[in-house]
Amino acid sequence: MPPINPPKLRVFVDADVLFAGAASPGKHGASLLILRMAEITLIEAVASQQVITEAERNCRRMEKRMNESGR
Repeated sequence: MPPINPPKLRVFVDADVLFAGAASPGKHGASLLILRMAEITLIEAVASQQVITEAERNCRRMEKRMNESGR
């Protein structure tokens, strides 16, 4: 009998998780961990288009502020 694979946990990620995971300077932040788990297919991460748009907007704002401050 073949092994039974349990269904993957579906996790809704909001803009804060996407932004914090993308902007994480370390390798051990909770948001980054969630994104990495989805990347290696341990979980199924889902987000709405509104969430993705908000995270992209936040990333652009952060990039602009960093450029203005000379970083």
